[in-house]
Amino acid sequence: QFSGQINLPEKIAAGEYMLRVFVYEKEGEEITNNGVSNNTRITINQKPISLEIVSRSEIKPNEDLEFKAQLYDQTGQTIDGNQVAFRFVSIEGEEVLNILSKTGDSNFYKIRKNAPVGYWNLTATSEGMTKEMKIYIRENKEAMIEMINNTVRITNVGNVPYEGFVEIVIKGSRIVNATDLDEETEEEYEEFKEIKYMNLSLGAIVEFQLTAPDGEYKVVVDDGSQRIENSALLTGRAIGINDPNASLSFINKSFFAWFFLVFILGLFIFVSSRRVVLRKTVLSS
Repeated sequence: QFSGQINLPEKIAAGEYMLRVFVYEKEGEEITNNGVSNNTRITINQKPISLEIVSRSEIKPNEDLEFKAQLYDQTGQTIDGNQVAFRFVSIEGEEVLNILSKTGDSNFYKIRKNAPVGYWNLTATSEGMTKEMKIYIRENKEAMIEMINNTVRITNVGNVPYEGFVEIVIKGSRIVNATDLDEETEEEYEEFKEIKYMNLSLGAIVEFQLTAPDGEYKVVVDDGSQRIENSALLTGRAIGINDPNASLSFINKSFFAWFFLVFILGLFIFVSSRRVVLRKTVLSS
């Protein structure tokens, strides 16, 4: 029986190794007895040394962010299947993701359209190690254009103010009597077009009400990056594109102006009547 110690290299690769033991005795230079053992095996495990996040460093809103954690052992080989916790925090400090995954597995997170611009922080924690990565969310200038009955609604769904021009076109036809034939024919109206300037803050909505002589019309809305066409049943005396918000704003301003004037007049009458009452009280005394 004997005992001893073997120092293994620091970066020895993981795997199974055979331990061969050769024992002998000598008389002078002559080996007189020996024994060999080849049936002992040693297993070298992978030791986690470093952690890395694999992902894009920049992404546009409305895209899928793919990310995974890679754990490396003493020889730089990957260790798959170990637990890893991910945490994704926006530039505003909001935690938008907190999941448990495994090293080597891909994960996905959909960046919303109005995600704030700037550097977000992705953190991975595994085997007592933590790794951070900055991911830049790019600007997204985008509007959602909808046709609701006789109204065009434009909503800023991006992450920056929506500024630019939008073209709205109304095209239709009417029934007219042919001059030389006793029959009705369709005649195209001359298209009505307006260019509207948009300056919408985040999440802001603007609506335009469409009017035209009773009939069915084709409405085209184009902001340079998207174009929608839809049919609409319009009514009115003339073709036009009105901003109901503007008229509502005018009504609100007028209402408050009249309210303020009435309030001042009422306050004046109240103070004057109080003075008259006090004067009469003093005279009667």
